[in-house]
Amino acid sequence: MEEKKYKQINPFVIGGIILAVIIVILIVISVVNIFHTNPYGESIKIDNFSYYFGGVSQDRRDQIEHNLYELVIWNGASADGVPKSGAMVRDGTATYNYEKDNDLYRGEFVVDIATLKESYKVSFINPSDRSPAKDVSYQVNITCVPGSLQIYDFYNCRDMFTDNVSWGNEYQLDYTFGTNTSYRIRQILNKSVLETKAEYNVAIVDETSMEKILNTPDNQYRFKVDIDGKYTMSVIVRMDLLYGKEYIAMYVDMDGKKTGYLWNTDDKMKNELTDWIIDQSGLQELDITFIPTEDS
Repeated sequence: MEEKKYKQINPFVIGGIILAVIIVILIVISVVNIFHTNPYGESIKIDNFSYYFGGVSQDRRDQIEHNLYELVIWNGASADGVPKSGAMVRDGTATYNYEKDNDLYRGEFVVDIATLKESYKVSFINPSDRSPAKDVSYQVNITCVPGSLQIYDFYNCRDMFTDNVSWGNEYQLDYTFGTNTSYRIRQILNKSVLETKAEYNVAIVDETSMEKILNTPDNQYRFKVDIDGKYTMSVIVRMDLLYGKEYIAMYVDMDGKKTGYLWNTDDKMKNELTDWIIDQSGLQELDITFIPTEDS
């Protein structure tokens, strides 16, 4: 009986076929990603998201990238100035773990947007249908990064869940300066607090240090602020008799780092107040931040 002869397939041909299939799959995935429309609205693509969170659904990724866009807009970026992609998961910050008790996966990472020089902290959960957290409203939370994780000069970040600096006894400033001026002073000082890159950014006014050092021709006060129990901020405030209606000049010494701030609606006073701030420092020159007023 004649034996059937089978033609042996060249292994290079098999390899070529497999390679061609892989290339086709990659092309299809790329095309899908290019033309993918986020159902939640505008978004910023996190380019390396799949590398760290390959098991996360496209729907959850869509939510994260849309929420990221919304927070960037919330922080003052114009729609035309927001990049469509280029956001990156920061290496060493990504975690994705299963919580057996809650039957869900919990992920967390820091995302950097280099073109905007902004960073945010992303937290999200992927609950199963049996998870007690399956009906939780906020399954994706994006917030400002704490000072210890800040790599850009992005100290005025805002989000819906945190107020970057927590003033533990702001009533002391309210009592001394009045509510409106107290709020303005705290907003100005927040920059110095955040620049310490403290972990919790808790600011406590040393009530025993509050001292009125001059009544006329304007009001001048001296006080100290403790940040996280690690840093001490010495502040001298000068403002007009109308309690901040016209100008607020501040000299700040943060553990030896000296700086000044000037909120001024009267151009006639600008040079005088600038010289006053420099005089407080004892230096020939000083970095002074000019705070824009509501009318500027």
